[in-house]
Amino acid sequence: MSDQAGLSINIGTVYVLAAAIAESLYFVLSKPLLTRYSSMELNLYVTIPGTLMMLPFAGDLTHQLASATTPNLLVLVYLGIFPAAVAYLLWNYALARLDVSASTSGLYALPLITILISFAFLHELPGLRGLVGGVISLIGAALVNNRRARAARS
Repeated sequence: MSDQAGLSINIGTVYVLAAAIAESLYFVLSKPLLTRYSSMELNLYVTIPGTLMMLPFAGDLTHQLASATTPNLLVLVYLGIFPAAVAYLLWNYALARLDVSASTSGLYALPLITILISFAFLHELPGLRGLVGGVISLIGAALVNNRRARAARS
């Protein structure tokens, strides 16, 4: 919603909101499944159907793959392995051992990590609105963790 050009709400905003809702449902609904399945099993049971559901959108995938360069194919393989399979496997592993609220509160650190990586590799910094949003996220994480620590002490 916020970038260097100004504040706007568009269809991309709706997509991000829908993705956030779907992911939060995944977090909450997968917790009980992790008592019955291992992290690896749940990851397979979720990733394989998710991949199959994307097949109708593949279009001319074979043509695109045939004309892709080696670096492009390597990026495709990397995206399939690390941000998809490995990330969700590690997430399921953490979720099996922590409360949903405890594990998701760590996600509030993502804006700070994103800013640091963006600065280190791209030499870019966000605008003022992006920084304010990141600070709000970190304050939210601190509040959640502080409330949880107080509840554990009592």
